[in-house]
Amino acid sequence: MKNLKRKILVPFTAICSIVVVLFVSSIAVADGKSKNEVSELATAFIEAVDGNDDAALIEMLHTDMIQYVRLDGNLIPFQAKDFIQMIADKKIGGVPREFTLEAVEIVRDKTAYADVNAVSHEYDFMYHISMAHNGRRWVIVGIIADIKKAS
Repeated sequence: MKNLKRKILVPFTAICSIVVVLFVSSIAVADGKSKNEVSELATAFIEAVDGNDDAALIEMLHTDMIQYVRLDGNLIPFQAKDFIQMIADKKIGGVPREFTLEAVEIVRDKTAYADVNAVSHEYDFMYHISMAHNGRRWVIVGIIADIKKAS
């Protein structure tokens, strides 16, 4: 009886171990893919603003997104449609910036954020970009931007 248990238990344990390793690996791959998607969206946002690409912003910003901009001690809210219109009208954006992804995190699988520092010759922007997965893709649902004169 002991030999029979060993003959069954050893392969069963090995199979369970393999299944657990494959499952954990698939989660890590999925998480890595999501982080890449979040990073790509944050990068695309900066590039769309710098390139005055309102069409790209329409695709990546949730229609109810609000951006809060901290500038000279004031906190100024912009709804997605107003922000997109200012980009389209070239009232803001259009200046290439050097940027660095400071942080990218997935929070509870379907929400994420990216912190991006984007610097032009004139201004230093620090963005905290909040995102949610809508079942098909990541979209930007909120932004806090802190802007100061470049040093």
